[in-house]
This record gives sequence, structure tokens and C-alpha cells, in this order.
Amino acid sequence: MKSESERDAENITNLEMDKLITWAKNNKLIFYEQKSKVNVIYRRKRKENKEIRICMKNKMLKQVQKIQYLGIIIDSKLNFRKQIIHIPSKCNKLIHALSKSAILSWGLSQAALHNI
Repeated sequence: MKSESERDAENITNLEMDKLITWAKNNKLIFYEQKSKVNVIYRRKRKENKEIRICMKNKMLKQVQKIQYLGIIIDSKLNFRKQIIHIPSKCNKLIHALSKSAILSWGLSQAALHNI
């Protein structure tokens, strides 16, 4: 959502959140406010650290600088640097796990290793 000021964005988002909760209740869905978080995305280049109060079921949601959703790290600037840093470390863990299973005395057979 686009807004001119932080307070306008906060008010509009809280109104839309109430609509979302009502819709979810009508469709027998549940949103857990303990697991929900707020990530504010800015277009400006300067660093923004303003706290925005977004509520769900009368409980304030925690504001974070990055969110991981379906394995993708989304930060407040949408530059994906944290995602690019995270991918090699994840690949190294996978390669290490595969190298452990490749030991010939107790590991996977040659055919299984070839398939991997």
C-alpha cells in the first residue's frame, strides 16, 4: 500500500487488517498474531528506522527488518543481499551432508551417488 505519511499508512493498514480478520473468520480461517510480523518496505535510499504500530486482534505485531517466506529472504529495501549471502552457506551444508554419505565403507552405493 502506498501512503504519504507513516501515520496514514498505519491507519489504512490497521483498517485493512480488520477487514482481513473479518474475512478470515467468515471463511473459517485463523491468523496467529504470535507468528505474524510487519516488514515496512521503503523506496527512499536513506535508512528508515521508524516504528509503525500495526495491530491484529488488538495485539501489536512485531516489526522486523527482514522476513523469510517460502525460503526467500525479503528485507525492507528489496535488494536481496541477505538472500545472496544465505544461499552459499545453505549449499555448503548440503554438500557437506552429501560428502558424508559418499564414504564408500558405509555410505550410499555408487548407483545412488551417481543419481544424486
